[in-house]
Amino acid sequence: MKDGHIIDEYEVGGGESLPAYSPGPDHFYVRSDPGTTIATLTDSPQGLELIRKVQVPKVGHCLGADEQGHYWTCDADTGQVLLFEDR
Repeated sequence: MKDGHIIDEYEVGGGESLPAYSPGPDHFYVRSDPGTTIATLTDSPQGLELIRKVQVPKVGHCLGADEQGHYWTCDADTGQVLLFEDR
């Protein structure tokens, strides 16, 4: 549904929650900062389901996604942007 209601909650642990969404694969992404994991989630009638997790640097206060299924986060220690493919 696209009416803005909460379908579920998912916690990756750590500090501030950072969400992102990609309409291409219709997936949600979430990380915490600080935190070492990005979780890829999909929605289902039962709520959010985990598809995969990737390890990321502990501090990097950004998370974004595009419509082709790419998502990225920052590495605050190196100043890099890390790109991932949702395939």
